[in-house]
Amino acid sequence: MKKIKKFHRHIFIFLFILNLAGPTLLSAQPHRNDSIPRSRPGFVDRLFVGGTFGVQFGTVTLVDVSPLVGYQISQRLSAAIGIIYQYYDDNYYHYSTHIFGGRTWARCYVLKNALFAHAEYELVNYQPYSYFGDERVNVGSFLLGGGYTQWIGSRAFMSLTVLWNFTESPYSLYDNPIIQIGFGTGF
Repeated sequence: MKKIKKFHRHIFIFLFILNLAGPTLLSAQPHRNDSIPRSRPGFVDRLFVGGTFGVQFGTVTLVDVSPLVGYQISQRLSAAIGIIYQYYDDNYYHYSTHIFGGRTWARCYVLKNALFAHAEYELVNYQPYSYFGDERVNVGSFLLGGGYTQWIGSRAFMSLTVLWNFTESPYSLYDNPIIQIGFGTGF
């Protein structure tokens, strides 16, 4: 289990570096200048896409392809749903697994376009490291927390999210707290 948690620390570091290199999340956030009158956006205008794409090669190989699609319900509330796929291979421990799953989240801006509350649920299926057999497990995680969005221009932003996993499981993939940093731009 420690290897899985160490694995997620490596994922976080890798994705943090990848996020610094360029945007990995596309999100249709409300326009920063709300003083401009405009008509209510249509359904398609409120949709956004995003997710994670990452690769790492070496002693530990990781491939992460986890797209999502979401909807901006109001100026302060948005929700998304996505699928999760990760391939993990550790040559040192001779362990590899495919991680499949899905996630859904909701985000509510408490302070207009800046401070937000975030709730997320994900369910993944993977084969934990074991000397005994090939049994796969389903692991659900309820993540709750918040974050801050810093706008960079009128349509680009950087966000910091701190989450806590409230689901206790020996197979959990996360150590608390979970810290995510992302960059994005609207359509």
